[in-house]
Amino acid sequence: MDRDGLLNELEEEVGTSPEVLDSSGNRISDDREEGADGRTLEAVQAGDNGATTSPSTGGPPDGACGAFGLEALILLGLLGVAKKRRP
Repeated sequence: MDRDGLLNELEEEVGTSPEVLDSSGNRISDDREEGADGRTLEAVQAGDNGATTSPSTGGPPDGACGAFGLEALILLGLLGVAKKRRP
């Protein structure tokens, strides 16, 4: 164990050494190394998918409505009702 906090299985999967703190020799411990997607191996292990878009829709992460989400529709509906009530 190299004390970088990463599981040996993850290190073997991504190609780092479970026996060396800094497998690449660049003075950055393996847990702080960034992959092609910009996430650190520490974030990968923690399950942080780093999503800025939803994999299913390509829009905001699941659960986020975005600029034209439900809130905007409700606001537009209320404005429409208010406009109809004006004499």
